[in-house]
Amino acid sequence: MLQLVVAGYLPLVDLLHLEAGDLRRAYTLLRQREEALSHSNQELQAKLVELEAANRVLRHRTEALISLQEVSQALIAGDDLRNLALRITRHTAALCGADRAVLYVLQDEETAAVLASHGWDPTRVPQTVPSALLELPRDPQAMGAVQGGGVPVPYDDWPPGIEPRAADVEGVYLYAGLRLPLLAQERAVGLLVVHATRHHSFAPGDVSLLHSFANQAALALQRAGLIEDLRAKIAALEAAQAGLAQKERMEQELELARQVQQSVLPRTVPHIPGYRFAMRNEPARQVGGDFYDVIALDDDEFAIAIADVSDKGMPAALYMALSRSLLLCEARLSRSPFDVVCSVNQLLLELGRPNMFVTVFYGLVNRRTRQLRYVRAGHDYPLLLRGDAVQELHGKGMALGLMSTRADRYSEEAITLQPGDRLVLYTDGLCDVLSPDNQFFSRERLGHLLQSHAGLPLDELCDATFSALHAFRDTAPQFDDMTMLVLEVE
Repeated sequence: MLQLVVAGYLPLVDLLHLEAGDLRRAYTLLRQREEALSHSNQELQAKLVELEAANRVLRHRTEALISLQEVSQALIAGDDLRNLALRITRHTAALCGADRAVLYVLQDEETAAVLASHGWDPTRVPQTVPSALLELPRDPQAMGAVQGGGVPVPYDDWPPGIEPRAADVEGVYLYAGLRLPLLAQERAVGLLVVHATRHHSFAPGDVSLLHSFANQAALALQRAGLIEDLRAKIAALEAAQAGLAQKERMEQELELARQVQQSVLPRTVPHIPGYRFAMRNEPARQVGGDFYDVIALDDDEFAIAIADVSDKGMPAALYMALSRSLLLCEARLSRSPFDVVCSVNQLLLELGRPNMFVTVFYGLVNRRTRQLRYVRAGHDYPLLLRGDAVQELHGKGMALGLMSTRADRYSEEAITLQPGDRLVLYTDGLCDVLSPDNQFFSRERLGHLLQSHAGLPLDELCDATFSALHAFRDTAPQFDDMTMLVLEVE
């Protein structure tokens, strides 16, 4: 450069400013490089932010999908309908950012049950609502008319059945809402309504996840409902089978009790000159313990008895057999009705079952004098038909097998029978016959009935009495044995 200045080819000024120019050019290049680097750095930062945001979204979606899969497996494994509903409402809020949810499940044509809610005050959520409020058609062909076809759609109203309230009373605003019809196999199962009080809308991805979850929930609810129905039917079937088995056992027991009862009752009565007898016994389905007897003691006396054992079934039949055996035995040992009754009472206390007793009418008839001495131990008053009158035979006494014998607990009464008299002994099954309108036949009605048929032969008198009882009962069930023993003095 100096040689060129000396030779006159360059001005001296250019030589003096050469270094400054080089520095200026270097500075310019460095500044341009720095600006390029800064711009690249900004682009990289923007890319980093975008990637981080995408990573967060991807992580959220991955977690949501994993959660959805876990929840779906839990829904599929669950079979308790109410617990399943609680899971659905709880996980719905977690999946889409909602903080309130209500789940409705159709029960029948008229009613939908509110199985679970989340975020709502339980006192404000009804247990059931009319199914019409859900606006879900039942006809599969009309499913296409369901709003959104099962897809979540915006919903700006309050959940069905929950009364609206102002925000200052409720404490929050319902900013965003979604309505999800739950459909399974082209049938409406129920409805899920969710609301958000902290943001004004739901992200499209959250709505998509909610849709997928709702489809799983609908199938799970349908499955759980079918399982509950199946369990209920199985329980009903088991109960029916148990009831049938119990009924069969009861029928067997009743049949055995009938056999015991019929084997104990006398088929014939002894022939006693001057006296005639007629008997009728009609056991109820629930066999009781009625029995009667005519006991020939000797040439001068015979005994008559009728009794009614408490309780039903086999225990009553066995107690009846025991009571009749004791009565027969004691009747042959003593000619005092009072002593016979007192002895039987004491033996029943020793040999009988607790909490069981028997009412007895026991009488001793002298053939020649026609005197009847009797003790009425808690039994219904016998009726004496004499001419056109009906007379009750009274006497003090309590049922046998309840309390120890005491002289003041029984009274021995006496009456002289007359030719033509008819003594009617019966059990309370005749008086307690119920009509279809729950009216008792009553002792008074029985007396009038016997009086109106007093002129009939003995067998016809018994037939007419039982026919009238059947007509009075009509279609009503028979609850107690009906037993009748008639003694006629010739």
